[in-house]
Amino acid sequence: MKVTLGAAIMAMVFIYLPALGEERVDRPGSVRVIDAAGQLEREGELQQTINRFSAAIAKTPSKAEIYLKRGNAYYSLGKKQRAVEDYDKAITLDPANAESYCQRGNAHYYLGDKKKAVEDFDKAIELNKSFVEAYFQRGNALFALDLKWQAVESYDRAIELNPTYAEAY
Repeated sequence: MKVTLGAAIMAMVFIYLPALGEERVDRPGSVRVIDAAGQLEREGELQQTINRFSAAIAKTPSKAEIYLKRGNAYYSLGKKQRAVEDYDKAITLDPANAESYCQRGNAHYYLGDKKKAVEDFDKAIELNKSFVEAYFQRGNALFALDLKWQAVESYDRAIELNPTYAEAY
């Protein structure tokens, strides 16, 4: 079964963000906006999701996670270059976040810049040696660059880390 990036983003939002309407006194306003954006994303309303993340950025412009999530929404909407801009900002704010590099690598891959994609996947792996998705995506980019043996090594590492990761087989 192949999992699309959009489905993975939806799952991430579902797992990491509580449902709309859950109220807790200790939550600042920007978190509620993020929660609402997550709900909209689950409902497939990507432009509204982007609008909500933009509102959260206006309230909390120094939070890398919001740029990453808005970048994911842009990516799902097909606006890959705009996603790269948000991933760039997320990386500037939190250069130790491997997920931002991996997501930017995915966007570079689909924009046709496989070399930049490999660089981003390499950085994600440097930051998180057990990042299965980064190994898998690096394998895809290396394969596209006709570096087949290196691609196989990346796929093998993904399988070694997670033998049930079917996409890498």
